[in-house]
Amino acid sequence: MSHQYSRGSSGQEHELYAKVKELEFSSQRMIEHYKKCTKKSETYIRKHLLSATDVWLSPEECLKHGVVDEIIETY
Repeated sequence: MSHQYSRGSSGQEHELYAKVKELEFSSQRMIEHYKKCTKKSETYIRKHLLSATDVWLSPEECLKHGVVDEIIETY
């Protein structure tokens, strides 16, 4: 499963602004990690791996998107 980074928040206005900045920073780090590991563009990652809803991927889909290097079957 792949999904956008999320976090609950509450507090005073300045605290909420700080949490938004932290969320944006964490989200960008996640995108950079996906870019490094999958060799895909940010647009591709946002569309296929970090869409607005959870993304459930089969092993074959993970391979197609570059999330895994290979599929190993065990018995």
